[in-house]
Amino acid sequence: MKNLYDILQIDKSANEKEITKAYRKLAVTNHPDKGGSEDKFKEISEAYSILSNPAKKKIYDLGGYESVSSGFTSSAPFEMFNKIFSSGSFSTNIFDTDMFKEPNKNKIVDLDISIFDLYSGCKKSIDISTKNKCSKCNGLGCKSNGKDVCCICNGSKFVSATKSYGPFIQSTKIPCDTCNNTGYTIKPGYECKYCNKEGLITITNKYNLNITKGSTQKEIVVKNKGDYIKEIDNNNDLIIKINEIPNDRFIHKNRDIYIEEDIHLWDSILGCDHIVKYIDSDIILNINKIIDPNMAMIVNGYGMPEFGENKCGNLIIKFNIIYPDYVPNIDDIKRLVDHPNYDHNGIQVDYYNRIESGNQDNENDDQFSKPQCVQQ
Repeated sequence: MKNLYDILQIDKSANEKEITKAYRKLAVTNHPDKGGSEDKFKEISEAYSILSNPAKKKIYDLGGYESVSSGFTSSAPFEMFNKIFSSGSFSTNIFDTDMFKEPNKNKIVDLDISIFDLYSGCKKSIDISTKNKCSKCNGLGCKSNGKDVCCICNGSKFVSATKSYGPFIQSTKIPCDTCNNTGYTIKPGYECKYCNKEGLITITNKYNLNITKGSTQKEIVVKNKGDYIKEIDNNNDLIIKINEIPNDRFIHKNRDIYIEEDIHLWDSILGCDHIVKYIDSDIILNINKIIDPNMAMIVNGYGMPEFGENKCGNLIIKFNIIYPDYVPNIDDIKRLVDHPNYDHNGIQVDYYNRIESGNQDNENDDQFSKPQCVQQ
């Protein structure tokens, strides 16, 4: 048995205002014109027709759905929909309202900057073209006396159209193509030559931007400097999106910067002064520990600057050990490290070729994965 309260997603104690509010919300969401289900829309409309009528609601509360289910026709859902939305702030046909129009999108312009500019700060100039209201015709596209009421929509800007949804036929209104949703056409000879009847002209402005070092600002919003929107008789906003260009060497994540460095085997064991070619200058690292290639080294305070603060993130380095082709004075080294002698009864091996990765070994790759550790 149907539960009409569940269909409208309300409590049994809901008053008339709450019932209508719930119906409006569900009817808009589930209307066939908005991709909703016909059956669901009909079910919602039927529930509202009963619960919004005090007499029917009382009968339903006492006798259930079967006591009030007769008399609901296939045309009733759409009739009720138009009736409900014809009062208050809603127009006779809800699809005429701005509620279902494509929102006036702001003008978005991308500005790409490198990690070098972001790290050190920079100044950028960018030329941006926008469409603005024609000052010669005041956005009409013609002289003030050059308008004729559109003979197709009679100045309403919309024309009627019907759509079939199974057993239902719904009448809606769509923008008029003849007048381009303006409500008027232009008389021959009265066209604005300055804007070529469009009512809009293109203007290019230069914007000088100050990108502070370490800036976390992803967007710069310039109010009312986007394209002109005729419906609101104003320009929308201009949004300049700041995009960091990916860099193969310097990987920026949060406030830390990740790099990989090659180091020779001897230096990784004995220590050294290692020079890193960094973003704005060379960095000399005093390495006095054995380098483990499975661990990362943290250089505190050498990452991306903190915006507005006198501190930085960290530089995180992963070292790749470069092995020599041969070892000079190997006997001296063996004595130095007290290397044990070979067991001459052991198995002798040949030198091996470089191992090439192949698809047939992919299933075993995980066992060679390196642990992700960090050392300071």
